Amino acid sequence: MARVAKEIDVGASPKRVWDSLVQFEGDGAWTQAARIRGELKPGGKMDYGILLRRGRISPFYFNLPGNVVALEPLGLISWEAGLRRVLLMEFAIHISPRLDGARVLQSVEVSGPMARVIGRHLGRLFGAHFDCISGDLQERFGGGSQFNGRRRGKPLRVSQP
Repeated sequence: MARVAKEIDVGASPKRVWDSLVQFEGDGAWTQAARIRGELKPGGKMDYGILLRRGRISPFYFNLPGNVVALEPLGLISWEAGLRRVLLMEFAIHISPRLDGARVLQSVEVSGPMARVIGRHLGRLFGAHFDCISGDLQERFGGGSQFNGRRRGKPLRVSQP
């Protein structure tokens, strides 16, 4: 099992952040880095599309169909995608209150036989994706620190047992 996570602070209440995160499509979409569709309920079917930009190829969404694992309004949404006996990815977004807004923690944990192979590359595979989502959240809600014009949160953490 391997995990990668990124944590940021934003200048909005957990309710405002939650309301944006669960607005999957249309004018309320909060990021272009991910496209999420599906049923917002435990066990609900979801399709998580990650925007990929590769060289001269036009940007496209790589879709990962899955199921909602946990849902705690105003605090947590997690979903899994992949093949249970080969490679299973569990994505999560945790929101916690702060005096001046909210803390948002994004993570992906991989398990299964392929996790050892993929685990070494998790930071590279999901780091830019999490950075883009973090930047979109901070642009929308403010907060976080800035350095040389770039927004940043706590560094990307990669862990393997």
